[in-house]
Amino acid sequence: MGFLLGLAGLAGPVAEAQVPVRPAAGPEQAAGTTFQVEITVGTDSASVEGLFGASLVLGYDASRVSVVGDEAGPFLGPDVVYQSDIDEEAGEIGIGVTRKSGDGGTSGSGLVAQVEVAVPDTAQGEVLSFNLRDVRLTDASGESIGAEAEGLEVDVRPAPPIRPVVAGPVTPRDTFRADVTVGTGSAPAENVFGTSFVLRYDPDRMSVVEDEAGPFLGPDVVYQSNVDSAAGEVGIGVSRKSGGGGASGSGAVAQVEFAVAETVPPGTELPLEVREASASDPEESPLPLSAEEEAVTLKKQGPPIRPTGPSEVPRDSVFSVEVKIGTGSSEAEDLFGASFTLGYDASRVSVVGDEAGPFLGPDVVYQSNVDSMAGEVGIGVSRKSGSGGASGSGVVARVRVEVPESAPGEPDLSFDLSEVTARDSEGTPLGLSAEGLDVSIRERPLAAEPDTFSVEAGATLSVGPPGVLGNDDGSSPTAQVAADPSEGSLTLGEDGSFEYVPDEGFSGTDEFDYEAVQGSETSRATVTIEVQDPSVTATEPVEAGDAGSTVEFGETGTSVSFSSATSGSGDVTVSRFEEPPATTTGIEGNASEYRVEVSLSGDLSVGEGTEIRFDAGKLDGASDPSEVTIYTREVPGSGSFSALETTYDEGADQLVATVSSFSEFAFGSETEPLFAYPDRVEASVSRSFGDAAGPGDYRLVALPGTPSRALSGAVGGEAGSEWQAYWDDGSSFVRHDGSETFQLREGRGFWLTSRQAWTVEDSIEAAPLRSDTAAVIPVNPGGWTIVANPFGEDVSWDRVVKANGGDLSPLWPFEGAFNDTSSAFKSARSGQAYYVLNQRSDRDSIVVPYPGAAKGATTNRVATKNRGGMDTPTTNKAITRAAPGDGGPLLELSVRPREKDRTASHLASTVRMGLASEPAGEERLAAPPGQLEALSLRIEGEKTSRDEASGEESKKASSKGESPDGESPGGKSSGQRLLMAERRAASGQGTVFSLQLRRRVEGAALLSASSLKAAGGRSVALIVPSTGQSYNLREDAPIELRSSKERQELKVAIGTSSYVDGKREAVLPEKVRLTSYPNPIRQQGTLEYALPEAREVSLQVYDVLGRKVKTLTRGQKEAGRHRVDIRTGQLSSGIYFGRLKAGGQTRTQKITVVR
Repeated sequence: MGFLLGLAGLAGPVAEAQVPVRPAAGPEQAAGTTFQVEITVGTDSASVEGLFGASLVLGYDASRVSVVGDEAGPFLGPDVVYQSDIDEEAGEIGIGVTRKSGDGGTSGSGLVAQVEVAVPDTAQGEVLSFNLRDVRLTDASGESIGAEAEGLEVDVRPAPPIRPVVAGPVTPRDTFRADVTVGTGSAPAENVFGTSFVLRYDPDRMSVVEDEAGPFLGPDVVYQSNVDSAAGEVGIGVSRKSGGGGASGSGAVAQVEFAVAETVPPGTELPLEVREASASDPEESPLPLSAEEEAVTLKKQGPPIRPTGPSEVPRDSVFSVEVKIGTGSSEAEDLFGASFTLGYDASRVSVVGDEAGPFLGPDVVYQSNVDSMAGEVGIGVSRKSGSGGASGSGVVARVRVEVPESAPGEPDLSFDLSEVTARDSEGTPLGLSAEGLDVSIRERPLAAEPDTFSVEAGATLSVGPPGVLGNDDGSSPTAQVAADPSEGSLTLGEDGSFEYVPDEGFSGTDEFDYEAVQGSETSRATVTIEVQDPSVTATEPVEAGDAGSTVEFGETGTSVSFSSATSGSGDVTVSRFEEPPATTTGIEGNASEYRVEVSLSGDLSVGEGTEIRFDAGKLDGASDPSEVTIYTREVPGSGSFSALETTYDEGADQLVATVSSFSEFAFGSETEPLFAYPDRVEASVSRSFGDAAGPGDYRLVALPGTPSRALSGAVGGEAGSEWQAYWDDGSSFVRHDGSETFQLREGRGFWLTSRQAWTVEDSIEAAPLRSDTAAVIPVNPGGWTIVANPFGEDVSWDRVVKANGGDLSPLWPFEGAFNDTSSAFKSARSGQAYYVLNQRSDRDSIVVPYPGAAKGATTNRVATKNRGGMDTPTTNKAITRAAPGDGGPLLELSVRPREKDRTASHLASTVRMGLASEPAGEERLAAPPGQLEALSLRIEGEKTSRDEASGEESKKASSKGESPDGESPGGKSSGQRLLMAERRAASGQGTVFSLQLRRRVEGAALLSASSLKAAGGRSVALIVPSTGQSYNLREDAPIELRSSKERQELKVAIGTSSYVDGKREAVLPEKVRLTSYPNPIRQQGTLEYALPEAREVSLQVYDVLGRKVKTLTRGQKEAGRHRVDIRTGQLSSGIYFGRLKAGGQTRTQKITVVR
């Protein structure tokens, strides 16, 4: 670099001012491109004065960049001497530039030289450094100008890629599209005007169907392509036709659709590679591109999307078609949204509604469009937000379809899906395999239903059409007699009308059976006829001349004022019955427990304006007659009642209504009970207790009314030897001690077992009513109580719950085990008692409305003290077999003693569990105390502070009495809330329910599962941690459970196949175990062993002579379950033994080989 020395020789004294000299360039450059490094002198704040010449050395990293050109900058003017020398090995370029002539130098700041640098593709992600040294600045007189050299760093970003991108999954025998894209979000392309490349593919496994330009360069492009199917190449060139600039950013420049050969198996990789890629800007300057490739794995056929519904439906019905994605064996993964069109036959059925299904959760965007002309429902459903999609299988939409009565039965209804799309939470398309549904149309199913009618003794009951067929299901059935009445004569018409005449002198209940006939179908039902003797009857003659007069009908409490429309003459007979109407359809509120019939004879008729009056003093249970309404119906004992406009004449103390004809009259009220409360209750008890040998042989017992007698007097025999009883005070079981505690009182029940049957036949004083509407019975504050219905009639438990504020638990009967709740609070007249949980610590009694009392008139205010201090009650929706709650049916697990260990008194202990689509759908049902179950199965709920407190209170209270087996009472164990039923919000791929089984009898327990449809397509497994065993509940049932311990832990895993399998694999046993299956083994079997902890293991096979035949495995093994395959190729048929040595323990398993 000798030319630099000449410039250096001109240097004079160094000036004091320091002028900055620096290399400059953009802070980021693309790999595979060139850029300018500009060398500037001075700045706005530190300018140079009189610059005439400059020399310098620019250093760079020669292993990363190269210099491809350099030239003088404009700062010193156009007439300069410029010299440069590049040392590629050292990574330096020496530069000298000076004016040729002139009066002086240049002042200010500016560019003195610029160097073009090339960056290879390999430099992406690197930082390029540039530095200056040996900087010399001189003025026109040759004196030096002080200079300060600076450096430069430049980041190298990747060159924009050009690559194939596959839109959606690739499945066998399908087509897919590959988008050839340039640029990405982090490496965008800049100013692209045109590009060309070759896309390579495997011609043996795929073929090009078509190709076209992509949208990146816009719609106005020149596109050319050439497919070489033999070589497996598509050559493509695309460029803008015109325009002021290129496209920047990222996007597809071409789209190529491929077909996959049918012979290509799932799992095959389909390579796509871009080669010979180039791009240019509008000036035809080359642009960098980094060619990439992609290997697409051929997936299995995607999960199905299919309409599901009944296989057949009746005419004149509405049914649901559920569109479901995925199955148990082919699950959807990360489904975020889906759209599809459901096609149907619009000429035969119509769509009457649709809604989103639960699979994607409650927070979704749902849109639909019903085209009734085309027979299509377009549906789109997507999650609104969330970090992921739904996995597994489930219903995404429900469509309600109506089948008219006139719908043709042939051919089957077809529902098909088209235009199906789906995507995951990243927006990536998901492949779905569309299926269809065929539904056959049949006649409306025939179902005859029972009927009840009433008639006065000695009178004729005439019922017109449809008569007995009026409440039956079917398509125009006819009626025929199946069994005649025994106490009267019957004429039955095909249209359901009939005439019944009771035998002379008969009163009571008579029956006849009829068959409803529809084609070849028949259905049989019973008609009950109550033939009643009136309590009082009065007959008076009436004729047309009596118009405008009032006739009294004596003790019936009825009078009639006849209008001017009265004609003819005859007798009017009024009969009062002390029985309720046979049916009360149409009566709002409470129906009276009595009724009145009015009949005419001769040619007497009455018309509009006839006034009928009833003595309010004869309306039992009506303290305020103004709240009572008169009802009537056309045919006595048949049909629906209609309300009459009723007024109360306070002066006459009569209810008044206007009629145009006479028939049956009854009374209704929303507030008045309208019943006659009996003085006594007839008890008829016969209870047996199995062997009276222990748990499972106890029963919950009580007496109705106000018995006011000692339990010992009611049972008889010696307590402790002949019988035993316990009372539950809410915190412990108290053994019978002869104290006042064991007095039979209204509503109080006990645990009882006896060697002899307990029988009671007695008339007991009725329990007193509060406010003439309800009995009050005691309960334990904040705990479980044994309760009984003191009335002689059953009461709906829902009505009891509502009367007490809605926070009582369901009602639990006991017949050797707790199996399900009861919807009816049955009368204690047969000795029945129940368990109920009072969740309020401030309530010590509940009210039980009398069945005939006003439904809205009874509310328990007796025990309400301070609601502000009340514990928050547990949600106890009736998630039972009969009422599975808002989320549908539940999976049931039942356990009972093995058959040979079981007595007749042992009912199965049953728990129920399931999944909710959202937390709001969660439900839990607390478990009653299980100390007296032979086997008790419970779900372990979450531990709460309230539970822990209750458990502690139980321990303190146990000193007052004793539990039969020492278990913490109140259904709790060590602060753990125990449940009989639970529905949890589904999360992730599944969940595990923890259960506990407690044994109070010897022998094995048999566990069985039912209602498995409640789990949908999910896998369900029972896991026994103590043995390391697990069972597929869909296949392995019943399951025999053995344990030497009273308490055994069980787990139920519900979820995807992989989730449940993982839980089964993870269970750790309590002891070393060795099993084999199948047994016998034919070609291959499996030995499975379980280790409670990591141990040194050897597993060998011996023949019957003790000779070692095979060593299957040896070495250090982790805790858990392990499986080893055994092949019988070198074994002859016979008996062998597998011997497992694990630490200091040995286990042997017999193996039978059959060749």
